Amino acid sequence: MTPDGYKKLYATDAKTEVDYKAALVTLRTISRNKSLLFIGCSLTDAELLAEIHQEQVLFSDNTGPHYALVHKDEEKNIRTKLNGANIKLIAFDAFGEPLVKLIEALADHAPVKATSTIIPPQAPVIQAKKFALLLANPINQTQDSLEKDRCGALLKEFKKIPCVIDQLSLSIENLNRLYGYDYVLIISRVVKNKVVIENEYLCSQNLEISELEDQIGSESVSGIFIFVDQLPDESSTAKLKLPTLIFPSLEKKQITGLVFKLFTRNKVGDFENIRLIHSEAFKLSQLTSGSNHYIDHKKTALPDNIDPKTVRNFIGRINDLEQICIKTLSLENESGILTIKGSGGIGKTTIIKKIAVALAERGYFAGGIYFVDGEFITDFQQFKNKVASAFNLEQAEDAEQHLREHYDHQPRLIIIDNLETLLYLEDAPQIKAFLSFICDYAALVVTSREVLQIEGEVVYEMRPCTTDEAFELFVSGISERKIAPDDVELLRQDILENLLNNNPLAIKLITRNMPQGKSLRALKEELETNLFSKISEAELELFDNKSDLNIARKKSVYASILFSYIHLNEDEKMAFELLSLFPDGVDIEAFKRLDSDEKKSASFNRSMITDKVIKSLENKSMLENNNGKIKLQSIVGKFAEVQLHQRDNLVRFYKNAFEYNRSLSFDLVKHKEKNERLVLQIFNSQQGNFLKSIAYCRHLDVFSEVVLPYFDELSHFFIDICSLKSFIRELSQRSEDFNGMDKRCLDSILLHSRYFDGDFKNAFEELKQVVALEALASLDRSKNNERILANKTLNVYEMEGDVFYVAKYGVENDVNWRGYPMSCLYLGELNRELAEAWQSEFSTFEVLANLGLQGYEEIDDYLAKLYDKAHLERMQVSYARSKIVPLNREKIEKLVIVNPYTRGLKCLMLAFVENDLKKIKELYQQAIDQLRHIKYYYVEAVYFYAKFLQQQDQDEFENIYSQGLALAQKHHYRFLQYRFDQLRNPTGKAYSTLDYPLPNNEDFTDYIQKLIKKRKRDRH
Repeated sequence: MTPDGYKKLYATDAKTEVDYKAALVTLRTISRNKSLLFIGCSLTDAELLAEIHQEQVLFSDNTGPHYALVHKDEEKNIRTKLNGANIKLIAFDAFGEPLVKLIEALADHAPVKATSTIIPPQAPVIQAKKFALLLANPINQTQDSLEKDRCGALLKEFKKIPCVIDQLSLSIENLNRLYGYDYVLIISRVVKNKVVIENEYLCSQNLEISELEDQIGSESVSGIFIFVDQLPDESSTAKLKLPTLIFPSLEKKQITGLVFKLFTRNKVGDFENIRLIHSEAFKLSQLTSGSNHYIDHKKTALPDNIDPKTVRNFIGRINDLEQICIKTLSLENESGILTIKGSGGIGKTTIIKKIAVALAERGYFAGGIYFVDGEFITDFQQFKNKVASAFNLEQAEDAEQHLREHYDHQPRLIIIDNLETLLYLEDAPQIKAFLSFICDYAALVVTSREVLQIEGEVVYEMRPCTTDEAFELFVSGISERKIAPDDVELLRQDILENLLNNNPLAIKLITRNMPQGKSLRALKEELETNLFSKISEAELELFDNKSDLNIARKKSVYASILFSYIHLNEDEKMAFELLSLFPDGVDIEAFKRLDSDEKKSASFNRSMITDKVIKSLENKSMLENNNGKIKLQSIVGKFAEVQLHQRDNLVRFYKNAFEYNRSLSFDLVKHKEKNERLVLQIFNSQQGNFLKSIAYCRHLDVFSEVVLPYFDELSHFFIDICSLKSFIRELSQRSEDFNGMDKRCLDSILLHSRYFDGDFKNAFEELKQVVALEALASLDRSKNNERILANKTLNVYEMEGDVFYVAKYGVENDVNWRGYPMSCLYLGELNRELAEAWQSEFSTFEVLANLGLQGYEEIDDYLAKLYDKAHLERMQVSYARSKIVPLNREKIEKLVIVNPYTRGLKCLMLAFVENDLKKIKELYQQAIDQLRHIKYYYVEAVYFYAKFLQQQDQDEFENIYSQGLALAQKHHYRFLQYRFDQLRNPTGKAYSTLDYPLPNNEDFTDYIQKLIKKRKRDRH
């Protein structure tokens, strides 16, 4: 029954008699044909139960039976009032979880209604066949182009099979898991009559074919199909017991139609040059086409900055791949850190990315693979946030404690690139200590030019490339050109060894930027005379001040980058340098719009970025393209930054980068309501770019009317993803760049951010010095800076208890708030229509819950879709949910604390589910202490504490009750006043604002109606 229907049922007014009778007629009809379970029955509902009983009397107790769930404290009184009525009472201990559990238990015993139906004859159901596809691609072996083509053609053909195919790597472990599969498809190679498989470390292992069969975890396989490069000797297959068909290397035209022959015509012998074993045992049948058919390859998701395409053509370093992969997988069961040590440009990053891709393709590290670039990290807090993000704990008050208590035991791999950058920071000891801690919860691999010298570190030193490997890399980079025999020695010794130091990055840059037709002798001359001889120590220091014992290696990398840069055209140079302003990289399509909004300015009469430029820079290895995000390698980015700062028109570059970031933030705001999760994901991935824009926008000749709203929007996003510390640090450095009202505005953004970061007391005291509450009315909201100053200040004053002033300010200034006005919620102005006009969020859940209209299922659905890093919103919405039906302890414990407010809410939720009376008391006291500044929830915590004390008949009840009621009255928290009143005098009367008039009988009805109309217009 809805609340409105419930009121009609009990109506006695003459005007509502029709409704009353109609309701009873409906109820009587239902009660004759159904058993009713009345939930939420109180003493005042006994009349309703008596009406139901009259129907039973009328039909001589042949209706029902009927039941009522009653609180144990009211069972006796209700039974007396029923006066023998045949309604079975079921008592429950308490509202909330005990009641829900009882209902669930009753539901388990609900009778199933039998139905008599005539089932027509049905055709026998043919179960879909189960296919397993196992591929061998060991990390220490390289597939040639023919092998790649063969494998690709087979996979394309297998997709025609009208079933789901489970794809796995070919290993003993996966062979053992094949129980229940009908058909097994294997793609591999034969070496010395043995099949190549992958061992536990992804490396190659040769297995007898008979042993491979023995490892298959099923003896009822209907057919095994093995695709290899050559047939093994017959002697190696003589002992096979299962029906097996072995194909040697097939051409594309032979592969086409393979599925049709096998699974439509069911012919296993219609192939030439095959090995067919136990043909009579093959069980081939027409495959039924299911609703789904695809190859199901379960992989671990890779971070955006690891793109499989970038390591697809990896050359050489077979032993390094094997050893690093073994050591990385060993970390899964051991606490420790693997440090891949080597000089700049030697290939440390590329090799660990190659291994990460291989591990992800095989489903290793199910908890996630994470990549942290240390190049742009400037302090311990930034470092800790980046690493802790692997656990969604970057803004936790105490990430270490949370991990100790709530580690989910999911295997994770965290890769930290360029760690040597951090070893010279003042807080390097803290960084090392955190690394030592985190390696107990994740496999940790770092690349560095130096060892970390911490306990548990395993060092793998990357050897320099051999000349053979360097030669192979160089030749592959100029694949369209041939090297004359006379030039081989020149290339190997003079260019690769002496000039480029066999450095992979240097070789890659030189080959990708070498002009067509340029001879190797001319290349040697240019490198030697025009570049190497002119590079000064000062240039090297400016380019790269990190320690590297081998100066020749550093010089080779610098010279190769300089060589590449010299051969760029002007458009390419501009784009290359501009990218140095984007530490998080830029989406290609977004990057092209960098100056699209500045056509009015003469200096922006043409775009600095085109598809052609981006593609050219990518082909020349001057940038990385990871999944559509373009970014400079750290060592190349440093060079680009140096070149950028030598330009006379540097401001133009800053302006382009700033306009891009501002435009992106505007787009994110515009789309936030439609898809908040996606918007926050994008913002989080770009926050490094936004932070850098705060630093360089001081050089721009732009008005504060543009910059301050931009900072304001950024602050909202940083609050949403609970990542405020870096924003606060960057914004603090801008405070002295502004004067007068602009400075007050910026300070309000800064203090508001500090407040949300948990510095409640200090931020509030400083904010009161910026603008007093009574001075807000004098601000001109038509001006950006004054409007932002007012909004930021009002929000903090509102949380500190001045809600009546804030609500009146909203009316007097016709403020259109984002979402349901919190001041109205706190004042007890609860309007269903306005709440439902906004998308679901904390404030709307609170309003509807206070009106008795909010179910917990909708909140659970909202929480499931919430962005992982939105810890503040997750905590407060979980609290709103727990007030309806408490969350279980396990879910509460996992919630991340980001400031004292969230700590207080968590304490309240834990108190709701605690059984130990002493602990409950402590939790309520802790909650009250933590919530002191967020006044509404501070008073609500006092209410729940008073309610607990009353239930336990504690002496402190009167004192706590009086304190809470006085605060509710002082701050005009009218709904809380009502709840306090109901504690002392439980009349059961519904809440009404008319019972709690505001000073001067202030009425917000018209204002709320205006907000409803405005919201409707905006939505249409």
